[in-house]
Amino acid sequence: MGGIGLFGGSFDPIHLGHTFICESFYEYLNLDQIFLIPSFNAPHKAQSQISSFHHRLNMCNLAAKSLPSTQVDNIEFSLDNGGYFINVVKEYSRRYPNQSLYMLVGSDTFQNISGWYQARDMLSLITPCTVLRPTIDNKSMMKTISQLGKWQVNSIILDKVGPNISSRKIRQTITKNQDEDHLLDNRVLSYIQENRLYI
Repeated sequence: MGGIGLFGGSFDPIHLGHTFICESFYEYLNLDQIFLIPSFNAPHKAQSQISSFHHRLNMCNLAAKSLPSTQVDNIEFSLDNGGYFINVVKEYSRRYPNQSLYMLVGSDTFQNISGWYQARDMLSLITPCTVLRPTIDNKSMMKTISQLGKWQVNSIILDKVGPNISSRKIRQTITKNQDEDHLLDNRVLSYIQENRLYI
């Protein structure tokens, strides 16, 4: 199939649930390239609630080392986009005019995607993709699929259950000094420990 995968998010921190999504769609869609795009100014989060862009960017770069054809793009730092992903998608449409674009998201994010800023216009340029999660609300998922269908937006949902991991849960376990080795890439875990993040 081929194409470009865009995976945006806070990535605070990036974890094995995120890398599972990258690996799954790289293989399923035979993607040419995946770009991890850490958010610089997420409109739905106060900046005081998330780690610095510098740390999140570094963690993404470390995680990308173990992912095929994946690199990190700091586009949100340089693009005056107000934190809205539609502007990232428009820029990639300009960069890759002859390539299909795929938006990789977690299932929790997918359920809210129709409420994003200028979602309908954004999804006319890119195909949303997700994998299931053990705790996913099927009714909410079906509601989103129905809404996207009304917009004539096709979505790709892999019947491949991903790990039940959240960045918030990881931050909490680190704060409580609990074991988080099985949730993170070893390079990312070492970076968190060295920089004393979430302590």
